[in-house]
Amino acid sequence: MAYSVSPVFETDTASVYVGEASTVLTFLEAGSFDSVLTVPPDMPDDDGVEAWSQMWAGQLLRVLKSGAHLVVFGGTSQGYRVACGLARAGFQIRDTIAWLHATGLLFPVFEPVWLVRKPVEGSIVANVLKYGTGGLNINAARFNSGRWPVNVALDQVVALQLDIETGTRWSSVRCSDRFPVFSFDEDLDPLGYLTQPTDVHETVCSVSLLRWLARMVTPKNGVLLDPLTTDGAVVEAGLLEGFQVVAIAPDESALPLIRQRIERATGQA
Repeated sequence: MAYSVSPVFETDTASVYVGEASTVLTFLEAGSFDSVLTVPPDMPDDDGVEAWSQMWAGQLLRVLKSGAHLVVFGGTSQGYRVACGLARAGFQIRDTIAWLHATGLLFPVFEPVWLVRKPVEGSIVANVLKYGTGGLNINAARFNSGRWPVNVALDQVVALQLDIETGTRWSSVRCSDRFPVFSFDEDLDPLGYLTQPTDVHETVCSVSLLRWLARMVTPKNGVLLDPLTTDGAVVEAGLLEGFQVVAIAPDESALPLIRQRIERATGQA
């Protein structure tokens, strides 16, 4: 497979490489990234997912700063295999976020999102002081007038259904207020299509959800990495939050959409 050891597309705040993630990552500087947010593609062979994940995760361990967090989406059928690969590579599984959405009839409404971390050096405090990584940005991830972030996220349809079924739709305190709620309304890609599951991966992402996750794990003025981008949604989310973003696309077919997302996020569209 062809790959690029220098960006095929670059702006002041975004760089995009092309190639197999585990290969391209070997050319990136060790300890140079503050966080990872990514949506791995579905693999045709379930049995090979864990080994494949361990391969690129091993390179992520090298390029991330100590204590850096990763947020990794996973389909319901392969997500646990991805998590096993991350753990075998040396990452610590910290939590799982349940992304509950009602997009599409042929796809599950539950998507596991794994929150993992590269081990810290010494104490968390010492690691944060040295690298700026190791803890979560709780204040940036608060919702609904200061609520502490929780590990369940809803889309608007699921939130409405929850309120109807719990009988609190018309009360002053809705059940859904206890969870962060994200919209797909702003998630039309630059060609006018809603981000949907494809034959590449089944996970349905909301850019507003990705922005929340990016804020949670990336320090101010940090560098966010998406090693497995196929549509540029993470790139757009990171840029909208003011981060430097580096992405690796598997091939050049995704570049037009990624470029348009970058231009939209930076006001160049």
